[in-house]
Amino acid sequence: MSKEYLHEIFCSIQPHRDKVFKFVPDFNMTTCQCRKEPDCNSIKHIIINSTAALPNCSKYFPKITELTLHDKAIIQRKPYLMDDLRRILPLVQLTKLTMNNIFYELDIFINILQLTPNLHTVTWISIKNTPKDLLSLQESKAYQLVSKQNQVKTIIIQGDYTKKMMEELIYLCPRVQYISLGPSDRSLDATVHYLLSKINDATLHLFLLRIRGASPHWIKCWKDKIESHEVLYDYSTKVIGSSFYLWWGD
Repeated sequence: MSKEYLHEIFCSIQPHRDKVFKFVPDFNMTTCQCRKEPDCNSIKHIIINSTAALPNCSKYFPKITELTLHDKAIIQRKPYLMDDLRRILPLVQLTKLTMNNIFYELDIFINILQLTPNLHTVTWISIKNTPKDLLSLQESKAYQLVSKQNQVKTIIIQGDYTKKMMEELIYLCPRVQYISLGPSDRSLDATVHYLLSKINDATLHLFLLRIRGASPHWIKCWKDKIESHEVLYDYSTKVIGSSFYLWWGD
């Protein structure tokens, strides 16, 4: 773990300068012409607020590196989604992905992982509810393949989560190095304890944890736990704003 890597994470909150293209309801490329014809070569980030708008897009965006899927009705286009995405952007170039709800979208995530070998950062809005078909997904060839091959290094959870679904993400993305979480009345302590467990082979590569909105009391309690139970060796901590950072290892 280098100081440069830590500095990059600590200072990563910068104004977003890449050009963004949004797919919204009632989008029609041929009628709106997207503000005097979009410069597809300059757009780096696509935000899809409506997957129903994808068939209306006749453009290809060759420089895309970031994709955000924010359509709660995404399940209605599951059978066509991957074909739609491949038609408008080079999935192989994606490095960042944001998804909405793991309950509905875990299978979509697995499909995307199969086609995004350079993906390193994944953000979820919610990983609270367990998908009904979780067991069948775990037993699928696609799941087994992507868990061995994907290169996801950073996982960010913006909203609700549970320890169980955090475990699921870790097993699916076993090369993760950095995880960012917010507070949770019922799941934070259990999740942190899991992530810091020395007997957890699935978190072998993890070395940096960020807890957003951590209270001084919570920080003190966990520092005491780490010291008294020797949960970690050679660890460091840092508080930046309302975020608590804990990192360890060489």
